[in-house]
Amino acid sequence: GDAGHHGGDGVKRSAAGKMLGVNPSVETYEGCVQTAYWVQALLRHCVWAMEGLHDLVTWKDAAKSNAFMVGCFVAGWVMLIVKLKWIVLGCCFVALRHPIVAKPATLPYRLALAADP
Repeated sequence: GDAGHHGGDGVKRSAAGKMLGVNPSVETYEGCVQTAYWVQALLRHCVWAMEGLHDLVTWKDAAKSNAFMVGCFVAGWVMLIVKLKWIVLGCCFVALRHPIVAKPATLPYRLALAADP
């Protein structure tokens, strides 16, 4: 009874996979897990910046929040005066050269999980 039920599920999934035109393999699964692990490592890498932004917008430190507000105001005026394409070009250049953009050194997820206590 039970074994036949699980076998039927396997057939249904295979038929559904054929109907959708997908044939996931072990390599596909490994690639998805590795990508998810890399995204998690990247988010851990930039968590300090997100916490800093949270502190700015929640007024944890009034002096820093005031400076941020003035910076946003100045940036708004600059965007009114300078053509947008030059602003975008400058932002992209700075962003691509910023250290936070660098991919953190991450092991393949299997090695990282094995090393994690």
